[in-house]
Amino acid sequence: MADLIAAYKRDKWARLSGSTQRSYAPVLRLLEGLIDPATPLSAIDRAAGRNLFEVIQGLPKGLGRLKALAGLPIMEAVAAGKRLGLPIIEPKTANDSYLAHLRVLFGWGVWEGWLAANPLAGL
Repeated sequence: MADLIAAYKRDKWARLSGSTQRSYAPVLRLLEGLIDPATPLSAIDRAAGRNLFEVIQGLPKGLGRLKALAGLPIMEAVAAGKRLGLPIIEPKTANDSYLAHLRVLFGWGVWEGWLAANPLAGL
């Protein structure tokens, strides 16, 4: 996974605006926090895509800014947010930010031959 992200950045990053690069930052941190960097890309299948989709739907709002969740791994932060009754991100944020950026990343990975299929296609 780390190699895919690095290759995407090498190929695309310089052409993205500063604001687009900043919008990718939390999405890539989430991906890096959920999928072990050593995970082979062949393991990033539809089931992994569904899991990623479900985690994104449960992300607490302001995850990176909440002191109660500071330093926690993603899954622990999601569980703690739920336990604390924190509001979750809006569906629009999940779809238009997290999922859209990840679909582009995985779509690029398919186009470039890194992946056989986009695990988020249609979700």
